Amino acid sequence: MEQTGGMLVRSISYNMLLQLSFRIVSFVLNSLLIRYVNTELIGTCNFRLQLLHSTIVFLAREPFKRAFPNIKLLLSRNEKLLNKSKTLNADDDDDDDENDKLKRQRESNVSSFRLFINSVWLTLPNGILLSIIFGYIWMFVLEKPDETLVANYELSVVFCCMSCCLELCAEPFNAVSNLFYLAKQKVIAEAISLFVYNTSFVALAIFVPSLGSMSFSIGCMIYSTIFVFTTARLVIKNVNLNEANKPILKQLVHSSQLTIKHFFPISDSSLKQSSSSSSSSSSSTINLAAKWFDIEYLKYVKSFYFQSIFKQLLTEGERYLITLFNLLTISESGVYDIINNLGSLIARFIFLPIEDQSYIYFTNSFKRGYTYKKQEEEAAETNAKKDLENPSNLNKTTTTNNSKRIFENLLKTVSLVGILVLVFGQSYAQLGLQIYGGDKLGKNFLYINMLRFHCVYLFLLAVNGVTESFYNATMSESQLNSHNYRLIKFSVIYLVNVLLLAKWLHIYGFVIANCLNMMLRIYYSIKHILKVFQGYKYLNDSYRSSGSADDVHDANDSYDIQKILLPQNFVLFTLILSLLLTKFSENIYWHNTVSLDGFINQYTVLHLIIGAFSGCLTLLVIYKKENQLSIFIKNFIKDRNKKI
Repeated sequence: MEQTGGMLVRSISYNMLLQLSFRIVSFVLNSLLIRYVNTELIGTCNFRLQLLHSTIVFLAREPFKRAFPNIKLLLSRNEKLLNKSKTLNADDDDDDDENDKLKRQRESNVSSFRLFINSVWLTLPNGILLSIIFGYIWMFVLEKPDETLVANYELSVVFCCMSCCLELCAEPFNAVSNLFYLAKQKVIAEAISLFVYNTSFVALAIFVPSLGSMSFSIGCMIYSTIFVFTTARLVIKNVNLNEANKPILKQLVHSSQLTIKHFFPISDSSLKQSSSSSSSSSSSTINLAAKWFDIEYLKYVKSFYFQSIFKQLLTEGERYLITLFNLLTISESGVYDIINNLGSLIARFIFLPIEDQSYIYFTNSFKRGYTYKKQEEEAAETNAKKDLENPSNLNKTTTTNNSKRIFENLLKTVSLVGILVLVFGQSYAQLGLQIYGGDKLGKNFLYINMLRFHCVYLFLLAVNGVTESFYNATMSESQLNSHNYRLIKFSVIYLVNVLLLAKWLHIYGFVIANCLNMMLRIYYSIKHILKVFQGYKYLNDSYRSSGSADDVHDANDSYDIQKILLPQNFVLFTLILSLLLTKFSENIYWHNTVSLDGFINQYTVLHLIIGAFSGCLTLLVIYKKENQLSIFIKNFIKDRNKKI
């Protein structure tokens, strides 16, 4: 199954559609929560319990998700297992008839899929263990909310942990969805589940206040139940509907139809002889593990496991510090979460889908531990052999050439979007808070400036999403292990920055610490990218040898990634002009606006019109000046329309 750029853009568009619909619903429902529910309950549910849920699910699922193989790799493992099975059964081949030999071959052909699914099921015991550990901490170590304001806290923790374990039961289906690239089906399952979760949580919190924080946990249980059954149904149905999948299914499961039984743990019968013939106990343990699990896959899981821990610390570090050291009260943490979610609206709508899908694309399109030059040379050799066998393949472009362009255009897209958010966020932060939370948020300079700082963080987050996805997808196993140790340093530096900056700058310190953390991660990702594309240039697929007579080594051998990250001069001029124009407009709006009841007045309309004009002008300039990006967007729209 060949991964294409078209599949990537469709996946991103589906995920953006999910994020857009979900964030609109979430935006409306959270604005109701701010007005009708006390901030103590909001802080307990949206900050404390949400942190528990994300910690358990992320740590239990992320390392397995990051290590997911592609179809080609899974089929190549089939070949290894087949050869191993032939070796183990060589002594019996003379006595067996042809049917027995074919039977053993079929058993070996399905074993890589069996072992992979068995390995993915390890997310469940992993999640149960994490639920016990973190559930105990949340119930007996951390400060509890005021029982008069937030009821049923302990019971909420128990139900939240149960919902996490239930949600992890969908991972085998997500793994197959990843193998066959069923992005649309995953989006549908998440959209349905998230909509029901949000509406049930907000309805229970507002209309049944006696439930307290149980309203959140009940919503999580409903979400997990719907998500598991919807994902299972959609994945099985859509894999079977595609005729192109049937040859692959025959190799993986020895059947043209995928059924629910293929997702349950089954031992590999082709390795029974191996386990029974072992002499030592250590060898017996290894063979028993090989009979049930994909050892190669679990090696990568192990590498990603430590990386996932530090990634979670780096991503949610300020929340852990706020929770453990009581840097903010539960009520203040609720308001902080509201501001943070509003600031992250663009990140979750655009950047997160691109990051998730680009990682899958890079994993399928680039080889770990290879430079781009080495991969191109291998692709050229492979294509030359194919051309000799089939002359019709002549002059076809290689997948890697297209992959380099897609990487460059994705990074250019997110960097420009991040800059747009940075520029327009300075002038429209106050209006956004006024609409979102009324005078409680819109008249508070502390919250307004925090949201403005957050726009700077969003630009760095946008760049880090694609660069780190490429970094994680192209590192070798040894580089992964080295990066894990580096993440330990990042985590320590980040946590120290949060503690120090939070004391000096209070709530601003959290955002500034996040910015410094992102800058450090971007720096190391770019160092790796420069090594991979050494000798190449932006939008140029020709390799420049360092031995060329016309080369100036220091200048021409280095990949010019700065051209991707920074806009062209005329685009930069337009952005500065838009910033000045909208800041002037905001001053008029700020001095003339009143309360929420009257925020839609002539000055507000003027402020919005000037912002719309500036935004359209900036987008037009980007479209005209960033030619390669314009072509990429046109192909994106064309490919999506073809699919529709």
